[in-house]
Amino acid sequence: MTTTNELSKELEDIAIVGVLEETTQLQPNIHIRHWDKVIRTIHQLREEVMSQEYVTWIRSKYGWSMKTFNEITWDAFHRAMTQFEGHQNSIRKYIHGWLPVAEMVQRYNKNEITMCPCCQGRERQDHILQCPGEQSKAH
Repeated sequence: MTTTNELSKELEDIAIVGVLEETTQLQPNIHIRHWDKVIRTIHQLREEVMSQEYVTWIRSKYGWSMKTFNEITWDAFHRAMTQFEGHQNSIRKYIHGWLPVAEMVQRYNKNEITMCPCCQGRERQDHILQCPGEQSKAH
């Protein structure tokens, strides 16, 4: 079993060290020791997330060959997703066809109207990006 002191020493060697300095903008500077170990850990975590089970599921869902799957620059995808802070869940739902648009909601609630409230067209996943309604352009 690892003691608190041993764990503390490991964290000091690998993770963020709380060395703060005052700058002209009054923002802290954080120095990271062993940055290469931190980067390696991030890559290992990303590889675990992209486990074989997930790869099999996503290939099956979209009908991709392994060649197609490997042609995707997953690091670029993850970097792009970080640019949309606060909207990442909505983007993931859009990518996988899980947004609660009227057509999707009607599967669970048969009384749901499938018409778009902005243009009266059929509200599907792709419709939210193509809606010609004036109100939709404000969102």
